[in-house]
Amino acid sequence: MSSDLALALIGAGGVIAGGVVGAVSGVWGTAVSDRLARAERPRQAYERFIIATDKLHRLCPDPDKAASAKTADVIQDSDLIQDAYVAVLLAGPRQARVTADKAREAALAIPGHLSPQVDKAALAEPIKTFSNARDAFIKLAPRKLH
Repeated sequence: MSSDLALALIGAGGVIAGGVVGAVSGVWGTAVSDRLARAERPRQAYERFIIATDKLHRLCPDPDKAASAKTADVIQDSDLIQDAYVAVLLAGPRQARVTADKAREAALAIPGHLSPQVDKAALAEPIKTFSNARDAFIKLAPRKLH
């Protein structure tokens, strides 16, 4: 074998080896990134849902405060919970989805008792249900993330 042919074969082998190493590291890096992103999705969904429920809870902690709140603000905050719930629905395990759904349903019921006329007695039940479900979700979220 001539030295020119040997050098060409060595060079080709190096190019092939470099290509294999590059491909393997690219695939491995993508797999790691995908796994990390999948692990982060529930955390982001839970954060978003908790922030949305906190906002409505501050606006409507009890029937008296809810009665004095602007209906448009309550509707807007309820809609934020609905939007945040979708992320929990897609990223969370069953128990998180069920708990978040209870809070979502109760939150969506609150505006209906503010218009056309405030019914404080009727407001008590959805606010209580919302607060209990919100608290249950807040307690559940850290356990589901670790």
